[in-house]
Amino acid sequence: MLKDRLKTIMKAIDATTRSLAEYTGISYPNIGKITNGSRVPTKKLSSTTPKLVNGIYGFAETNNKLGVLCETVGCDTTIGEKEIKKALLDWLYEDTPQPESGDVRFRERFLEIQTIVGAEVIEIARHSGVSLEIVKKITSSARAPSRYSEVLNSISETLLSLAEENGVMPEVCEAMGITEQELSEMNAVPVLMDWLKGRTSAADSYIMSQVVGSMMNPTMLPAGLPAFERVAVPEILDESEPAYVGTGGLQRAVIRFLGNAARRPRSELLLYSDQDMEWMQASFTPKWLSLMRECLQNGVKMKIIHNIDRDPSEMLFALKSWMPLYMTGLVEPYYRTDKSGERFRHTMFIGESGCIEGYCAAGAERDCIYHYITDTEKLGHIRDSYDKMLSGAAPLVTVEKGISSPKGDHNVYENGGIRIYTSVRSAAVCKLTEPQMTFKFRHPYLLKMLSQYAQTFMKTSEKNE
Repeated sequence: MLKDRLKTIMKAIDATTRSLAEYTGISYPNIGKITNGSRVPTKKLSSTTPKLVNGIYGFAETNNKLGVLCETVGCDTTIGEKEIKKALLDWLYEDTPQPESGDVRFRERFLEIQTIVGAEVIEIARHSGVSLEIVKKITSSARAPSRYSEVLNSISETLLSLAEENGVMPEVCEAMGITEQELSEMNAVPVLMDWLKGRTSAADSYIMSQVVGSMMNPTMLPAGLPAFERVAVPEILDESEPAYVGTGGLQRAVIRFLGNAARRPRSELLLYSDQDMEWMQASFTPKWLSLMRECLQNGVKMKIIHNIDRDPSEMLFALKSWMPLYMTGLVEPYYRTDKSGERFRHTMFIGESGCIEGYCAAGAERDCIYHYITDTEKLGHIRDSYDKMLSGAAPLVTVEKGISSPKGDHNVYENGGIRIYTSVRSAAVCKLTEPQMTFKFRHPYLLKMLSQYAQTFMKTSEKNE
């Protein structure tokens, strides 16, 4: 069982419940519940599971225990981070039965929240007004209630109320993969209903609400960014280093690249990277934003091919982060319809006077050598490669001025100055307030998320013919 496997791996890598809580981001009490078997997050459906796997891997890597971890789960250390995590996940759940059907999936999630809340079936029935017989059926293998049923609405409302009353709302939010603050900013009942039915994760619902919100009330960049002159210092802009090594090297190369691009008004940048984005985190993020702001203020145009095929949720993060920049009309976002490789990582940041290019094995980004190329002939070859890749890409989102309703038959939803059109092939979000704008999407995952968002949080309008 999961609890036994988890105890085995913790002993092998010398991890304690406290240290595992720190590395996974799962609360100490909930780690304890998993190790004693009172809580069993599902392998594929629970947001807790990837946190657990990532935390174990992170602890082992930091404490030089990857060899022991791989020996325990029966894999080779040379297969790379992604495959090691997959092997760890499979090993942890090797003898733990998992749900398969949608009804069983609902039952598993319902029981997980019921266990956290600590409510008996009779208590849920009494508070919700749903008959005891129906609530009992939900806890068995019987058919789950419809997403739009009053039964599910009443039970979800009751579970949230009892969670608040019993002081376990943080644990409920953790199980759903969302923070209390995030849940408080949404209509909590339909979010829980969607999560119970497995239609989407609560975290994705929250991010989609932020994406739509950013269309309606765009904030170009956060306040308090460092001044461009403090980031793009002359000693970096004017250096002629041919190569940079590792995360710190890439950060320095990016300062040189974007800083010099900002010096060339109305120039164009071509951006692509399928490597881990760790280099853009923490203290470097405000510096990167300051550089981007200066480029856009100087009319520098950008084409970016987002790497969003590894995890569909990455698409929502990309939209959330980049939407205000898309709205300037200077940034064109694309995505590839094929899958990126899993053995190597490639970065290409191309400008008119220089380019950063790096190749490395997956997981070796911290030791990668990033070449800074200024030779005109080499720049031409790299630009040709980018153009070839761009020819196989599709627009992630297109932004138009004014209200533009899509052609054909669409479902129409409207609320609070927003109108959303959805169909199986396309979707559009219209900003009805000034300045009016239309955002059009075609990616299947975004169509699904926008449709679910509209059905959950908006009112149905007329049918568009």
